[in-house]
Amino acid sequence: GSDLVDFFIYSQISFPISDNLKLYMGGRLNYNELNALFTDSQTYNFPFSKIKNNNYSVVGSALINYKISPDFILNASVYSGFRNPNLDDVGKVFSKNDIYVIIPNSNLTPEKSKNIEVGVNSILIKNVKLSLQFFNTIINNAISRENGELNGQDSILYDGEMMKIQMNKNIESANISG
Repeated sequence: GSDLVDFFIYSQISFPISDNLKLYMGGRLNYNELNALFTDSQTYNFPFSKIKNNNYSVVGSALINYKISPDFILNASVYSGFRNPNLDDVGKVFSKNDIYVIIPNSNLTPEKSKNIEVGVNSILIKNVKLSLQFFNTIINNAISRENGELNGQDSILYDGEMMKIQMNKNIESANISG
């Protein structure tokens, strides 16, 4: 009883500034529609019978490549991103470890990210290439698995076992770097 529709349009353009310097810019418009139906109210009494999640996302990117020599290139980029909740995030009841049962969250919203990368690519000797990339990503409304409740209870009977409830929730932010 669930479906997911995803439409997007993407464009990228390249600007050769010189023989050794190139700028790339891109953009993407995305529409995502998720519908999850919960027709069985006997097994679990959710406070909802369906989850409808419609999201629009606009992201952009800019990348610059500087070719110092044919064997040595520097690059840097900034871009935004998103991750819409999918059917597994909002439409399933499951357990992976017999300790926690994951239940749907009707209030889940998309993650949005801001990213920066810098790197170097070099051919050291024939057939030996060195690539180093450093990045930092800040995710707003990050989706994280957290403890939860259903109808005021922190545990439910799942597969004959009493298990603690968890659900995917939006947290304020997360940071990933490397």
